[in-house]
Amino acid sequence: MPRSQHGLEGAGEWENLQSNLPDFKNKKVLDLGCGYGWHCKYAVQQGAKEVVGIDASKKMIEKAEAVNHDS
Repeated sequence: MPRSQHGLEGAGEWENLQSNLPDFKNKKVLDLGCGYGWHCKYAVQQGAKEVVGIDASKKMIEKAEAVNHDS
């Protein structure tokens, strides 16, 4: 899937979703079902004070950690 390779920009719905997100500056963010962690990464880039991503899949958490450590 494009989103797995290109992050949020690869998700067709990202433009619409992004416009509905709040200001993350100095906020604490919890992402339930974080998958690859793209939304967590975005929150950090937008100035979130603390971000926690949770996913039921151990493989997704491992992938999110790898993806977010590489960039």
